[in-house]
Amino acid sequence: GYFGRAHVRYVTEQFVEAQFDYSICLRLDDQHAQALIERGHCFAQLGKMSEARADRRAALDLDPSLAKSGPKYAMDVMAAAI
Repeated sequence: GYFGRAHVRYVTEQFVEAQFDYSICLRLDDQHAQALIERGHCFAQLGKMSEARADRRAALDLDPSLAKSGPKYAMDVMAAAI
């Protein structure tokens, strides 16, 4: 699905395309916290820090455990975006 394709684009550093696919994923499921975290990381990589912060906050509102157990690469970048 869109999340899988977005993740592949993310790990291959196609951040614009990944952000687009994560957005589609979130339109289909606005409760997908991991998509929010990863889209936020894309935003951070693209220099869109306000969008990155908003996605991190929304993801943590949905799933506070992400602050402790989320993927380290995403949380490190997102923490820097705050």
